[in-house]
Amino acid sequence: MALVLGVTAFSSLNTYTVNNGNRPSDEELTANFSSREKIFDALVRMLATDRRALSAEGGTAVDLETMARAGTNAVRVRMYRDLLQQISVADFRYFPDSGTLILVPDGQENLERPSKYYLYLPHARAQPLVEYHGYNWRVPGVYVLTGDRPLKGLWFIHHETTMEGAVTSY
Repeated sequence: MALVLGVTAFSSLNTYTVNNGNRPSDEELTANFSSREKIFDALVRMLATDRRALSAEGGTAVDLETMARAGTNAVRVRMYRDLLQQISVADFRYFPDSGTLILVPDGQENLERPSKYYLYLPHARAQPLVEYHGYNWRVPGVYVLTGDRPLKGLWFIHHETTMEGAVTSY
């Protein structure tokens, strides 16, 4: 009897998210964007102004570290850092050729492969949000979510394969 109760208690408490970490929710990202939309747009304008110089640095994507290393004006790099801090963003990836911008929110465990981020798409098409549920309901399951959730205009929340495992009570 104790074993059954123990397994049931463990199972009911053991619903977890594998890749979630400290990742902010969609609601938190949306609220952050809505309250600071002008700063997000100012960052896009600033990058567009620097687009030609950033393209000359080579490579397809530019982040803050690349800009600092490439000898970009220190004052300008500090301005970028200040804007990112104001909108709770840890780093960005900017693609000068397309104008696409990825903003990695604070709290992502892996900045190289974030699982959720802000996405600005001036010329590309957003991916539809796709959900997949796998495995039997009585065993740990997999929930995958990929694609872009619209925020406003050309801004989206991009989901990069989120998996959740859940153990149900028997």
